[in-house]
Amino acid sequence: MEYDLTVFKLDDAVADLSREDAVQYLLVEAESSSNGTARICFHQSDTAALQLMLIAVAPGRSFPLHLHKKKNEFLVHMAGSGALELSEGDKSRTVALDESTRESGVVFPPKWAWHSVSAGPKGLVFLEFSQGPFDPDDTVFAQVHNQQ
Repeated sequence: MEYDLTVFKLDDAVADLSREDAVQYLLVEAESSSNGTARICFHQSDTAALQLMLIAVAPGRSFPLHLHKKKNEFLVHMAGSGALELSEGDKSRTVALDESTRESGVVFPPKWAWHSVSAGPKGLVFLEFSQGPFDPDDTVFAQVHNQQ
């Protein structure tokens, strides 16, 4: 399964974080995208040692269940609400992404852990940090997932 991403680079107009409404603008982009997500890549290239992205998920939408074979991810909840579904081996849990996670900091889906992010009624915005370089073969999507 492949997943089509709406991606903006630093030189795109949507990536202007000096705008007072930058987060809301990215959410609007996510709502108008075919998959309900949009991201701004802050790293200079796919070969950068650190991959940093601001990701928006439109209200009521989700990023499909997937895992990474080679890299850990770190998610910092920035705005909105939602949930992270996380499965490691035979243990599964749901992490609520709400005001408490904005205050407490980082959520950590390790490599080989299945995870999915879903947005609440006002959408969800988070920063994602991961080790580079970007490898498109690192992400494995689950075969069965309701994308709404």
